[in-house]
Amino acid sequence: MAIRYRSKFEEEIAKKLKGTRARYEKLVIPFYKIHTYKPDWVLPNGIIIEGKGRFTSYEGTRARYEKLVIPFYKIHTYKPDWVLPNGIIIEGKGRFTSYDRAKHLLIKEQQPNLDIRFVFKYDNKLHKTSKTRYSEWCNRHGFKYSFTEVPKQWINEKKIPITVSDVEVSLKKD
Repeated sequence: MAIRYRSKFEEEIAKKLKGTRARYEKLVIPFYKIHTYKPDWVLPNGIIIEGKGRFTSYEGTRARYEKLVIPFYKIHTYKPDWVLPNGIIIEGKGRFTSYDRAKHLLIKEQQPNLDIRFVFKYDNKLHKTSKTRYSEWCNRHGFKYSFTEVPKQWINEKKIPITVSDVEVSLKKD
């Protein structure tokens, strides 16, 4: 069965990686993200009431409107584009969105043993009005990067191959 790539750029990178035994999307890395929940109404005794409309009291007690913010964790997964035989993770990027940048910062913080590197098609600005380019963002946050192709040095670099057990999959459950 042929591999279906998400973009022509990924297909170009795959052709250049042919013969290196790089695995395409074979590893799933968990990470978590903090979200918040803001209920509609909270009674003084802590009971949460969901519902729209003008609700100010319940059985003689005064309700507070959206005064409580409840943080919670949600587990996400990240599937890297390629994992080289030496354990280096390659992420091919045409567009580097704010979602991608935030995701990779969370992964780097939560999985510090992973070596994630980017291959960009162009050194674009982060967004239209930004002065910061992809390369500057990578330098600022400690990611290695390249343009248009995976450097031979990355392929030949001696590292310990990554295994599933290297990825911290046990997230705290309280």
